Amino acid sequence: MAKIDVINNKMAMFMVCEAIGQDRDVIDIQADENGLYDVKILFNDQEINVERFIENLQRNYQEAVKKQAADLLSAEYDKILGKIYEIQEVLEHHNKIFEEKVYG
Repeated sequence: MAKIDVINNKMAMFMVCEAIGQDRDVIDIQADENGLYDVKILFNDQEINVERFIENLQRNYQEAVKKQAADLLSAEYDKILGKIYEIQEVLEHHNKIFEEKVYG
């Protein structure tokens, strides 16, 4: 059995409602003291342990978020580094012009 927080996790409530084919207001379910709902999945009258699946899903989600954040950070870093190189080139060009006018 898995515990799912459908109060704070709107996607979880959507999944539950879609799975049973009813609107949230029609469902009369009670949360435990932590605000979590017990969810059982049966396959041929055998309860399926979905905790491992949920843990893997959560881990994969977190890894995907970290990867996307790292990719965005890398892209922004590349943009900033490009601007720094542009500024450096302009400064070198102006320094060359200055030296030619002063010493040349």
